[in-house]
Amino acid sequence: MPVDEARRHAVYEALRAVHGEVVAASMMEMLPPAGVPELATKADLALLKSDFDLLRAEFRGEIGELRAEFLGEIGELRAEFLGEIGELRAEMGELRGGLRAEFRGELAAMGARLEGAIRDQGRFFTRILVTVVPAASAAAAVVGGLTVRLG
Repeated sequence: MPVDEARRHAVYEALRAVHGEVVAASMMEMLPPAGVPELATKADLALLKSDFDLLRAEFRGEIGELRAEFLGEIGELRAEFLGEIGELRAEMGELRGGLRAEFRGELAAMGARLEGAIRDQGRFFTRILVTVVPAASAAAAVVGGLTVRLG
């Protein structure tokens, strides 16, 4: 049964009645205070410290494992990301090459059409000249003959 202050005081009174004030006070100073079962000894504290040290070591180990796992996953994500970027660059290069070829083809086709149109214009003007110049010469001869007759 636990010792409380009322029981301690009863022991003090009994000692004082039998042995006197000085002996009773000396005896009470030698006894542990009430609630001794709640006090921790140095051995208890040392055990508690070793438990905390063990927990701290386990915690640090787990944190180290998590850190390594996290860094591994970041490395994997980085590698995957760099791979995706490489694939995108390759696709963009292919698209760029295709667009250049298509543009050059279109440009060549436009040049060919333009050259054809210029040739057609040249033929048109040549026919006009072939047709108009002799007619104009004839007209000029007629007009010239009229002028000569009038004059």
